Amino acid sequence: MEERKYYPLNKSQQVMFVNLNFSYKKSIVNICALVDLFSEIDADVMLKAMKTSLKRNKSAGARLTKHGKKFVQYFVENEEPEHITFVDLSDKNDEEREKIYNKWGATPFPNKNRDTQPYRLYLVKKDNGFCSIYICVSHIFFDAYSVMLMLNDVFAVYRAMMSGEPIPDCIIDPLSAYETDWEYEKSEKRDKDMKFWDEEVFDTEPHFSSIGGLNSKEYKKNRNSGEFINLLRVKGNQINLPFEKALTDKVNNYSMENNMSPQNLFYLAIRSYLSKVCGNQEDISIMNNLARRGTIAQKKGGGVMVNANFIRTVMPNTTTFAEGCRIYNKTLKNVYRHGNLGFNDVTAIYQKKYKTNPLESYFSFSVTYQPVIGVDTGDIKYSFRRMPNGADLMPLYLTIMPKDNFSGELLFNYEYLCGYTKVEDIHKVHEFIKVFLDKGIDNPEATLEDLMK
Repeated sequence: MEERKYYPLNKSQQVMFVNLNFSYKKSIVNICALVDLFSEIDADVMLKAMKTSLKRNKSAGARLTKHGKKFVQYFVENEEPEHITFVDLSDKNDEEREKIYNKWGATPFPNKNRDTQPYRLYLVKKDNGFCSIYICVSHIFFDAYSVMLMLNDVFAVYRAMMSGEPIPDCIIDPLSAYETDWEYEKSEKRDKDMKFWDEEVFDTEPHFSSIGGLNSKEYKKNRNSGEFINLLRVKGNQINLPFEKALTDKVNNYSMENNMSPQNLFYLAIRSYLSKVCGNQEDISIMNNLARRGTIAQKKGGGVMVNANFIRTVMPNTTTFAEGCRIYNKTLKNVYRHGNLGFNDVTAIYQKKYKTNPLESYFSFSVTYQPVIGVDTGDIKYSFRRMPNGADLMPLYLTIMPKDNFSGELLFNYEYLCGYTKVEDIHKVHEFIKVFLDKGIDNPEATLEDLMK
């Protein structure tokens, strides 16, 4: 019998493992999503395609275990999926199905995610005759990008089965991407990245900000830092708010004309809201989640590569909208050049310099900008949205993504910590973002303070 090979967790997995290990609510590492299909499918073939795909997906074959005194991972091959199921919920309405989905999402994987299949998939029949695919995977082994890769493979297998063509090869193998990560930890590039964060980002101590304003619970008296993780209060929820096609097109057109990503405009709007509710503060930090999928191995690898970075700007509110966009464009490019340094390494820098504890930081607003869903379903229309897992660690986590593959709208998914972030504040910031961008694009020489009024 071949001896089992063990591998260390990479830097991204280590962050997720800390969340799992120290949170009493183990569903904290569940990534949950729902794909609503708006075309008829053959449910029997789709279920077979899901099982075939997951059986050969090496991200799905990863397992967490304790080997000696360390938590490590190993990989199994061709193991029959145990948790891919057809569920007929055609006798339920939307609200009743949502409650069932939420129960699935809040259910942790057994044995604290150890030595168990890190995924559950349900093919759900709805009352409109169409189906949905509900996904729950462990963030120890999947991130949002690898969920998209998984779905792509599921639909590729489904199309092949329906057409009678050979099933295409599966390219998903995270090990080659992980090996690059492990090599980086011993490289000169890591030393240069450490210097960037130490000398350029944290050359002075940042200032905390919150959408709840200066009186929000996360603030620490007489300190620049605030509470951004609470391991004892982790009840979470989420709401989805629309970003209409007309404004989406407006943002995209401005970005193309100025040779920048729409991400810069969204970050400028968020930064300006935080400044407005925090006494016109000009030193604003946002946590940015970076996919780290620049190489071919990373694009094809699956697994967990996401990393969290600080986006810090010290920007006078007399700055114009156009100049603010350019500042974020430059800031994000610099951060991405040095974005491989692990989140734990970055936080260690400011913890040492400014004597903060591990639960404190300088941001309360975390953002993932996911401009494409990237799932090729062929002619099948679908919508995609994140679903709650019943837990959260940070006050507010926004994911900006396409609503579907046909409307041209965006969906803003706000995950929030119950008891800290108020739903009415989320609605306020969302409306502010839309009005700020609409007016700013029309008047790019307007100052931030004028647009913030």
